Amino acid sequence: AVAVVKKEPPLLIHYVKQVTTADNIFRYSMLVENTEIKLTLDDLKYSRHIDQPKTITEEQLDRLKLEIRNTDFINQTKIETGATDGYNDDTRSIMLSIDGAVNEVVVKNNYAPNSFSEVENIIEHLSVTELEVKSVTLTPEEMQTEAEESFNIAQDKFENYEANPMNLTMAIKRYKMTMEYLAPFTNKPDFYAVARDNMKEAEKLLDNKYNNLFFNGNKAFTLGNYTEAKSYMHKALSMFEESDKRYERARNAITKIESKMRRNKVK
Repeated sequence: AVAVVKKEPPLLIHYVKQVTTADNIFRYSMLVENTEIKLTLDDLKYSRHIDQPKTITEEQLDRLKLEIRNTDFINQTKIETGATDGYNDDTRSIMLSIDGAVNEVVVKNNYAPNSFSEVENIIEHLSVTELEVKSVTLTPEEMQTEAEESFNIAQDKFENYEANPMNLTMAIKRYKMTMEYLAPFTNKPDFYAVARDNMKEAEKLLDNKYNNLFFNGNKAFTLGNYTEAKSYMHKALSMFEESDKRYERARNAITKIESKMRRNKVK
């Protein structure tokens, strides 16, 4: 008899936080489907909009599942709706599916129970560490500070791009964040234009490096130099996050090379 491998049920988390006041609507959403994450943020008063995907590793997914299993969220019962003055509303919801069990809890104008707060803290940590986005509204002063910090990191990564294969990708990401923080301001600081121009330059440099590595990798593969070809593709892959299509393209090329090496019994 053929052994049947039991597939583990997928992890699904959908967290939404919406804070409505007399002069603003702030909405934050994170959707996690196994290793795929999608974050969206809208802050109407300050014209902030973020739409950011991210792919985490299987190891990170395992740690995330373990953290969630250590909470009692799946057994959490319904929370009563709190009072509101008609102008202010604070609503948070978590829909969670793990190990085949499902629960959804909404906290509206009320204190969150421990099990809800624990999962919320796990999501907040994931948002900050993996997507570098805080799930809170920011004042103009705070956006200026975040923009300056992001710009300084981008400059360091760009100026030292040869020190680490990921530095160009990280520089582009940080330049983009800088511009997003400053987008609502009519009078933008001088470093906004520097961030814009340097991001274009970094993107061009990254594309050139990637295309050269891919060209040399394909050339080596055609000539039968499979070990050399694989080395080029690994260098190409190392410059990107897993969610980037260029990462996937390089990974597929490596798979193709390794298959050819096995057929030809090349070590």
